[in-house]
Parts: sequence; C-alpha cells; structure tokens
Amino acid sequence: MFDFLKTFNEKVNDCMTLSSCSGRILVAETERLSFSKGKGMFKVLAKWHRPITLSELLRVINSRYSNVWIIVTGGIIHFSCRFMDKALEILDIAQKTGFKHSGIISIRDDEVIIEVQGEEKLSIPVIINRRWILDKNSLSEVIDIINETLILAKIRLTNLVKLIEIKLMKRSDVKFNNRKSFKGRTYREFKELLRKVKLAD
Repeated sequence: MFDFLKTFNEKVNDCMTLSSCSGRILVAETERLSFSKGKGMFKVLAKWHRPITLSELLRVINSRYSNVWIIVTGGIIHFSCRFMDKALEILDIAQKTGFKHSGIISIRDDEVIIEVQGEEKLSIPVIINRRWILDKNSLSEVIDIINETLILAKIRLTNLVKLIEIKLMKRSDVKFNNRKSFKGRTYREFKELLRKVKLAD
C-alpha cells in the first residue's frame, strides 16, 4: 500500500492521496457503533491490518469491559484532485472494481476531494451490558468469517490499485483480473489467494 501511494503521488499529475487504510479488524469498547457519540465513548482495544488468530482475539477481549464489538472495515483512500475530470476518472475506476460507496466529499475552486471506500463491513457484538453474546466456542466459529471479510476487502483493494496503475500510471506490465465473487471459499483458500496476489498488510 505504501509503495502504491508513494508512486501515485510521484507519477500522477494534478492529483494526490490524503488519508488511507488498507482494511482492518478492530476490537472496540463502545455502547454504540459511532465515533461521534462523545469523547471517550469509543475506545479502541486492538486493531490489525491482517488476518488474526482466535488466541489474539481472546487476549484482548475480557469480562472487565461492558460492551465489546468486533468491527471489520474495507479499504479507504482519499484523493485530492485539481480538476473534476481527474476526480471522476478515479471514481469510475472505483466503481468498476467494486468500491460502490465512493464519491465527492468536497469541492473548492482549486480542489476536488473524493473518498474511495470499500463496501466490506462486518460488526459483531461480543459483550453487551457485561453479558457475553458470543462465547469462546462461538468466536472460534466466526473467526474465519472475520478474516475472510478482511481478505476480500484487501483483494478488492488490489484490483483498485492495479486498475489505477494501468489507467492513470500507464503501466503495461500490470495484469488486471477483476474477480467479483469469492462466495463459498474457505479461509484456507482465501489465504492461498492472498499469498498469490502478494498483498501487503
């Protein structure tokens, strides 16, 4: 991800990246799933930008917390473009690679800011009002779903990066295969697919 961002900012004229995330697994203590409910009402307990193990998860979650959620979110990149046509070109690439929740968030005289956001999202309550909604056995069953959601998000991000490299950075050495369905794949298959695309955390 870092290499792509660095190269994009060096090679693409009239456009630059702002904040970004390649997708993550987050464990948080919060009564409600929102960052805007007041200071101190959303506490991040742990976060990873890679698949995790059950033991890693259990080391973070314990009964001293009142409300605990596991949250998986897909990749997100903010771009600042000098001209509208460049912004629309990036949004078109985003739509073609499955980043449906993308759009213009700010327009000024000399700048258009767009947000490219993946649609992968998973929110799982683990502890509510100090009561375990999911016990250890249940967590062991959903850990693959958590990891698969993150990996799918990273594969989708890889497709976005590749198409940007082809369309905007004019790279002829990049191969693009926009796979749209991973339904029915096991976590083992996802891990092998992740290895093949050589996707960094």
